Amino acid sequence: CSEAGAFEGEAPSCVTRSCSFAEEMPSFYESSSCANVTAGGFCFVACPEMYDGLETIFFCGPDWMLRGLLPVCQRIECYTGSLPVVEGANVTDCLRGADGQPLGAGQ
Repeated sequence: CSEAGAFEGEAPSCVTRSCSFAEEMPSFYESSSCANVTAGGFCFVACPEMYDGLETIFFCGPDWMLRGLLPVCQRIECYTGSLPVVEGANVTDCLRGADGQPLGAGQ
């Protein structure tokens, strides 16, 4: 403030602060909805593709930390009986996941 009581200089500016996970989130889980959550907000953490499980909610507290329980994920079994039977069809890629591993290998 100047001697006359007027503000001098640049006006302050505020930036919204996003929350971070209290513990490191394993990359296995889908947590993209948590990218821009602010204090008091929430987001969802889910199982990745080819896994089954209920998504869970993570809440952001006043300390800017996201907390919640990780979902329990089970690998989806692949049933080869549901694949088409067509002469000359190559279904090899249908029997592997995105990671190149055989589906239903008990992972």
